[in-house]
Amino acid sequence: MQIIRTVLITALMLDLLNIAHAQEQKPLDQPGTASENKTTNVDPKITKPETAQTVAEKQQKKPKSLLSIEAYKRLIAGKIAARAGGKNPHGAGEVVAAFRVNDDGQIDQITIKKSSNPALADHVRKILSGVKAPPPPEGPILLGQPFNFR
Repeated sequence: MQIIRTVLITALMLDLLNIAHAQEQKPLDQPGTASENKTTNVDPKITKPETAQTVAEKQQKKPKSLLSIEAYKRLIAGKIAARAGGKNPHGAGEVVAAFRVNDDGQIDQITIKKSSNPALADHVRKILSGVKAPPPPEGPILLGQPFNFR
């Protein structure tokens, strides 16, 4: 009788372990997971899915860049100069552009303020749109840049 009781208890414990292991393997949005159970024994490894609010809170807590605004402007100017270097197929001329660097470090909202040649203006747009930079230290930033092609 004692042996039967021990075997039954062992089998019951193994079944409980198998159930617990199976629950850990299921995605959180499927029925039968620990997040739907009303018991107080919740597996601490299973977390709730992130909501839009928790994602926004994490983004607000992101550490700011250690670069100053002036250092960031110099960094952007250097990246632009590196992309603009080399031969210009459109000849000599001057272009003045204004643009925004967004939260992702991409240049957008490119406006040509002055251009001596429409082909050079298009060339500058291509240069600016291809610049990849780190995110600005304090959010999106508006900048301007003169281009002198010789």
